[in-house]
Amino acid sequence: MIRYFIVLSLIFTSMLALADNGLCFDEKAYEYYEPEKNDFVQLQVLNDKVTAFRGENHSTPVHLTVGEQILAQKEDGDVGAVLTNNRFLAVSSGSESWLTKSLYDGESESARLLVGKEVAMVVTDQRIIGFSAKYNRLIEYPLSVGDDIVASDVGQNIGVVVLPDRAVGFSADSADFSTVQFDYGGAFHSLEAAADVALVTTDNKIYAYRSAGGSWSARDIPPKE
Repeated sequence: MIRYFIVLSLIFTSMLALADNGLCFDEKAYEYYEPEKNDFVQLQVLNDKVTAFRGENHSTPVHLTVGEQILAQKEDGDVGAVLTNNRFLAVSSGSESWLTKSLYDGESESARLLVGKEVAMVVTDQRIIGFSAKYNRLIEYPLSVGDDIVASDVGQNIGVVVLPDRAVGFSADSADFSTVQFDYGGAFHSLEAAADVALVTTDNKIYAYRSAGGSWSARDIPPKE
């Protein structure tokens, strides 16, 4: 409750500042919503069974096989995800069933699990597996020889993986992958993922990936004088 009034105070101060500067604003854009705890997916592992709970509802339990070990498990918002040595498991708050993707032999050794409020990704040295909670869909992007993982990160609704010559984006809104090719000579500098936008910075450009439409855009960085 204290947090609620602090946020309202900050919003009110920002609105006054906009008004003082002659700028218009939409009051609906500043509506504050604090979800109840049971709005979130919560995972439980018990007796070799993985179950996702959302309030009083729960998913169909997934039974771990003999020798199957959980390497990572994360929940955030509408997403619950589990990475084992055999497979990738994902579930959304609106579904009772888990989606699964089997891993290749030895693939789990390089696998990394990334989770946002509407998206989850598993990144390995062989492929990128994306999960959209909005569409309850799993999809993969294969990697080729030389496609070393330079960087990877997720926001609330997006995930981005940087490769030596390009960046690969995945959006919960599009439930698909989209790539952008780097300009020749543009060495990678940084990757920053926020709620709906991710920025990839190289020597000569800034590439922006947006959740809406799952699209990339780019702008030049002016040369230093």
